[in-house]
Amino acid sequence: MEAPPVKLGGAPSFVEKTVQTYGDTIFEIGSALLWSQAGATEVVKRVAKRIRSEQNDETWGTLERVWVLQAAVDAARQLEPRIGRRLSPPERMMLDAIETPESRLQQVESFFHRLDFQSQALLLLRDKLDLSMPEIARILRTPVESLKVTRQQAYRLLEEWIWGDSAPSLPGTFRYLTFISDLLDEAIPASIK
Repeated sequence: MEAPPVKLGGAPSFVEKTVQTYGDTIFEIGSALLWSQAGATEVVKRVAKRIRSEQNDETWGTLERVWVLQAAVDAARQLEPRIGRRLSPPERMMLDAIETPESRLQQVESFFHRLDFQSQALLLLRDKLDLSMPEIARILRTPVESLKVTRQQAYRLLEEWIWGDSAPSLPGTFRYLTFISDLLDEAIPASIK
């Protein structure tokens, strides 16, 4: 779904251009992290307001996208406790009662929202929006190496929730999963390849 238009009134053209350029991505971040289209609309409005008050086209530099997406994640983080949709205890129990991994995979979005906010944001930015780890590190204000560990832990949790005891990975494979993740991110040293 596309982001709704933001009415900026007499705002400078760089604000309108920026919201037009990144509006769909900002909306996607809000929608995925808050699990709500109304929340996503509020995220777009807050980012537009922040751009209007803090930035101008001379200060963007090469970090324009990082700054805008950081503002989107920050807005979603601030709104999440108040308007973010969370799974209720009965919903969690229903998820846990699903018997087969195939049926659980159909509920992957619900399992995704059992992760903490930072893990959700990381997986969204890396695996759905396909941003590089260094760019995500700037957006989330976290070192790349920490993000790699967080990403592996998030996938391990999802794997346990969905596959349970029949999870395909074994504890000894963590090192190789990290190498595979690095390889996919094109961040592995040639000597390990």
